[in-house]
Amino acid sequence: GYASAATMADFIMVNMVAEAASGSKSPKEAAERAQARAERYYKV
Repeated sequence: GYASAATMADFIMVNMVAEAASGSKSPKEAAERAQARAERYYKV
């Protein structure tokens, strides 16, 4: 659906993994940021 395509186009998952793997953010911080970004597309 729209939300799934939008999150992929916005590279939410890719950026979350990259932030955690590079050490620029802790895994928890990266996941929290990804969640906040995904909530723009998924009405929670």
